[in-house]
Amino acid sequence: MKLREAGSSALVVVAVLCAVVTTAITIRREFFSTSAPGAVTEITNPNAKPVRVDDWQKYATGGHRIGPANAPVTIVEFAEFECPYCKALALGPLEYIRAKYPGQVSIIFRQMPMSYHRFAYPAARAAECAGMQGRFEQFHDVVFAGQDSLGLKSFDEFAAAAGVGDLTTFSLCSKGSQALPGVQADIAAGKELGVRGTPTFLVNGGMMVGVPDTTVLERLIVKALAAR
Repeated sequence: MKLREAGSSALVVVAVLCAVVTTAITIRREFFSTSAPGAVTEITNPNAKPVRVDDWQKYATGGHRIGPANAPVTIVEFAEFECPYCKALALGPLEYIRAKYPGQVSIIFRQMPMSYHRFAYPAARAAECAGMQGRFEQFHDVVFAGQDSLGLKSFDEFAAAAGVGDLTTFSLCSKGSQALPGVQADIAAGKELGVRGTPTFLVNGGMMVGVPDTTVLERLIVKALAAR
């Protein structure tokens, strides 16, 4: 009897493990499929070739700049604050690039909140409000670092952590109902460019969709610097 019970328990464990593995595979296919419209991909091929956007400079005229205006390399990033892949890009490859090439690379963040993320648009709005007080970069970093707290922590708390000075004005702005021109302009630019998934980014006009590993992104930066 005990052997039979042990065998049944083992079968249950195996069944649970199989279910977990199957779920993980399904999630991976859901988010990393290259055939689905707007799919986000892992960019690990060091020879991956960006799609050239000849008029890319017009997409660099809006949004919020992180880095010097005269940097020889510009990364235009269409992203949103609830997207886990945007977080992976911000806290991984882009954080590395910002630290290693502080005077040579400038990042222009353009808001592209996706409708299926509940907190994406409110976060975009809050980021614009922080930007009105000159604290966009700090708010950007704080929200991505604390992305798991979206919906649990108020944007006022994120703003305080980002050093926003006038929290009363920020709170009124972030809780307002009127459309903010900056967010609307970014969304319009993203639609014009054909952005269907986040993050989508351009490195001096070379466009890619997904999360590149650090080696891939740095190769693009080095190539862009050499072409200047």
